[in-house]
Amino acid sequence: MCQVFDISEPDWTAKIEDRAAGIATAIWAPDARHVITIAEFAVRLTAWSLNSKAVTHINAPKSTSPKCVTFNPTGTHMALAERRDCKDYVTVFSVATWEPIKHFAVSTVDLASLHWSPDGSAIAICDHALDYKLVVYSPGGKQVADYVAYENGMGIRSASWSPSGQMLAVGSYDGVCRVLNHITWKPFAEWAHAEEEVGSGGQSVLREPDGVVVYRETNAPDADGGVAYVVDELPVGIPTIKPAMDKPNPKVGVCSISFSGDGSYAMTRSEHMPCAAWIWDMKTLELASVLIQRQPITSASWDASLPRVLLTTTPGGGPDAPRAVFMWTPDGASCIPVPNAGFSPGSVAWCPALETEESSFVLCDSSGTSFCCGYVAA
Repeated sequence: MCQVFDISEPDWTAKIEDRAAGIATAIWAPDARHVITIAEFAVRLTAWSLNSKAVTHINAPKSTSPKCVTFNPTGTHMALAERRDCKDYVTVFSVATWEPIKHFAVSTVDLASLHWSPDGSAIAICDHALDYKLVVYSPGGKQVADYVAYENGMGIRSASWSPSGQMLAVGSYDGVCRVLNHITWKPFAEWAHAEEEVGSGGQSVLREPDGVVVYRETNAPDADGGVAYVVDELPVGIPTIKPAMDKPNPKVGVCSISFSGDGSYAMTRSEHMPCAAWIWDMKTLELASVLIQRQPITSASWDASLPRVLLTTTPGGGPDAPRAVFMWTPDGASCIPVPNAGFSPGSVAWCPALETEESSFVLCDSSGTSFCCGYVAA
């Protein structure tokens, strides 16, 4: 079951149930009038209209992953990954009618994700994790580029467009994030993460570049909320876990990439350093800051209008441990205490609207049973 709430009308709610096939995934359509669900075992994708209550079924999406669905920047078209006769395809649908308007084969072996560019001109497609392959198609189905960073190694883990659509950041299992330009589709920046493991304590060492600001979360009994950031000097140790490379889906590589709303900063996370967030300055293409948390980071979200990001971490230390949300801006980093002692933040998301007077966000409890809304005071 999927439940929908109206922030402006707390008494209004909607429940969505697919009793025949169940619901494995639920996402918003950009028009905020449709909820898209994918059934268990990828039996079908369903578009549910909150206005007319109309229901439209699309059979056999490739998987239950939300990465196999993407929308153009105006929200008028949806691209869906499909697999037929052992080949990958992409079908473009009109959101107004949910009718297919374009269907084309793609040159992937086992398509893993779709990413429609913010300028609407291209759809980036990542292949399966066992080989590094990125292909770019126009919405009309013409292949415009392909990129392979290396061979004979595990491939792409994550990808994200800059807000302008002029840069595509691609993170891979080798721990490097490569930033491609939209003209030649070649990298003009490569961001490596600290890889030098020392001792048996499970740490990597960050030694450069000069000027990077490292914030480390620490206990602060006298601070509001009981936690605070301190600034560390280089070199610094970053908690690191040793991945089990002999098991499926090893916890290694750049698992998350996201850009600030104005495109001035990007944030990456490497899964085998789960307590660290890396923030890069897009003007200099250099590392600007690193946040080192005491517990693994569970989610991160950029403000749609300002270069600031919120983080949540895994609850730790028992029921009486400090509960906080963490914020980074170019001016510094801060720990924001959660006033309700029984609420443990598990995930966070900024409101995507740009025209609101106040910046607001939603926090979901780590148990998944409750949520709350927050606002940033001017």
